[in-house]
Amino acid sequence: MQVVCVCKIDNKKSEIKLDDGRKFRLYNGELRKLSLCEDREISEDIYNEIMLILEKRCKERALYIIERRDKTKYELRKKLIESGYPDSIIDLTINFLEKYDYINDERYCHSYIRSNMNSKSIRQMEYQLRMKGLDKNVICNVLNNFQIESSAVIRKILVSRRYNFKNASFEEKNKQLKYLLSKGFDYDDIIDVIKNGS
Repeated sequence: MQVVCVCKIDNKKSEIKLDDGRKFRLYNGELRKLSLCEDREISEDIYNEIMLILEKRCKERALYIIERRDKTKYELRKKLIESGYPDSIIDLTINFLEKYDYINDERYCHSYIRSNMNSKSIRQMEYQLRMKGLDKNVICNVLNNFQIESSAVIRKILVSRRYNFKNASFEEKNKQLKYLLSKGFDYDDIIDVIKNGS
């Protein structure tokens, strides 16, 4: 395999592209140490050494990312892709983290729902979890473990928005209805709370 391009990313790192389409990033000091430059042939041993360097670095990066805040597998993969790691190294890293339970989409889903069930609709939570790359079946299974009372959540939101249950005008009721519908709450549940206050 041959290096076809060494593209400087910043003062510290460069991206190396190989003739077979593979690419990876290394520090400039590593480039010098491994004598990597354009049109140079890379032996299998050198390539394997590079992959070991990247695997270690990718694990460290992933642990740093999830140490600060829990992530879904999809979110972590996206961050590692942005950092320029090859797919094969990202797969190894994610498998390692799943094996030792550092990332767990079901646990993430459970934690997210527990934290948001008193302020968001089920639809809104489902949508946001899907945007984080969680599987629909995982979301449904976890949601089944919770007793979410939509009316209580709607009431809490209306109280926080200073809705006057007794003296609200038609326009104010309409405004709150539209707002709550946009947040994914069911029409009948909203109307019931707006009219009856419960």
